[in-house]
Amino acid sequence: MLLIISQKDDIHVLETIKYLKCNYEIIDTGDYPEKIEISYHYDSEEPLLKHNGKKIDISKVTCIWNRRPFPANLSRFNGNINRFVKRETEDSLYGFYWNLERKGVRLYNHPFDNYTASIKPLQYKTAVICGLNLPKTFIGNNASEAKLFLTSNKEKIIKGVSLSWAIDEKADKHYSIFVKKADQKAIDNIDSIKFCPATIQEYIEKIFDLRVIVIDNKIFAYEIHVDGNNEIKIDWRHGGEFHNSIKYKTHNFSEENKLKILNFMKMLNLRFGALDFSVDINGNYYFLEINPNGQWLWLHNVGRYDLRKEIASVLSQ
Repeated sequence: MLLIISQKDDIHVLETIKYLKCNYEIIDTGDYPEKIEISYHYDSEEPLLKHNGKKIDISKVTCIWNRRPFPANLSRFNGNINRFVKRETEDSLYGFYWNLERKGVRLYNHPFDNYTASIKPLQYKTAVICGLNLPKTFIGNNASEAKLFLTSNKEKIIKGVSLSWAIDEKADKHYSIFVKKADQKAIDNIDSIKFCPATIQEYIEKIFDLRVIVIDNKIFAYEIHVDGNNEIKIDWRHGGEFHNSIKYKTHNFSEENKLKILNFMKMLNLRFGALDFSVDINGNYYFLEINPNGQWLWLHNVGRYDLRKEIASVLSQ
C-alpha cells in the first residue's frame, strides 16, 4: 500500500492516483494532531495511524510519497506554546516516518533529506562536486564584498539564499521573490545586505531554461523557451507556467550529463527532484537549483512521456 502525505486538494496527487496500480491512503498532515493519531514503540509492535477515526493498516505500507505535507494545525495555540507544540508534532511525525523506513518502507523523499536538499548553498557545493557548472556566485552579508562582486564585469542577478517567498504576518501579506537583474538601485542600496544575507550570481545569457524531473534513475528534461526580452526571460516564473510567451519541448542530455545529475541526486539522498538549469548560446548547462518537492504536472503532456504515469508506476512498485 502507498501512503501519500499531501494536502487534500493537491492536483498533482489527484491526477497521479488515476494511474496507480496499488492501494493508497492520502494523509493530510494539516489535520494533525486533531484528526490524526499516531503512536509507535521501539519493540516489535507496529506503529499506529488513525485518520478521521479510520485505522490505517501500517503493516501493508510499502512506500510513502512525501509529496506536499501541510503544516500541522496548531490554531488553538499562541506564541511560545505554538512554537513548542509545532516542534513536538513535527518531530513525532519524523519519528513515525523513520520508524517505517527502518522497516523497509521506501520514502519519496525522507523529510530530513528534503530539508537538507532545500538549502541552496549546500545544493551549489554538491553541484560543483558532481561536475555541474555553476554561475559565479556570492552568498553572504558583507556589503563591500557584495558591491565588489556586483560591479565586476558581467551583469548579475540577485535572489534569496534559500527561499523564494516571504510572509509579512503583521500585514497578513505573502510575497513571491523572483530572480531579477541587479540595477544601479541595488548597487546603491547594497549596504542593507548586512541585515539579511543574499545570493548574487553572474547572469547567464541563455537561449533557454530547463526543468528537469528526476524519478529514481529516470531523467525527464523540458526546454523552456520565452519569446521577447523581459522579466519573464530572466525568470520564467514571473508569468506563470502557462504564459503565452512560453513554449516547451523535450530535451535530451548526453550520458555524461545524465551521470552527473544522478550522482548529484545520490549525494543528496533524493529519489525525486525538480532541477532547474540555464543553457547558454554555447550549449553549456548551468545549474540553478533543485526543489525536492518541485512541481511538474503542467509538463505531463509535453513529449511522449506522461509524468503522471511515470510517477505512478514507480510508486506502485
